[in-house]
Amino acid sequence: MNGLGAGDAFGGALCHGLLAGWDIERVMRFANAAGAIVASRLACSDAMPTAAEVDGLLAGREPRATGGPREATSA
Repeated sequence: MNGLGAGDAFGGALCHGLLAGWDIERVMRFANAAGAIVASRLACSDAMPTAAEVDGLLAGREPRATGGPREATSA
């Protein structure tokens, strides 16, 4: 586990949700999940989750354990 980048993921996800006009509960859940995913991985920039990974965690699916190349997703 590595906390580096967790705050960056949280902040980016927070901005994403606010700019998308989501309600505050959805924004906070999404941002917290994004930060948690990064904190559970070993890398920093490679650990940033896709929107699909964050949505998957919120739906109860286990995120990938490691960083690495990811497919592009639209937010």
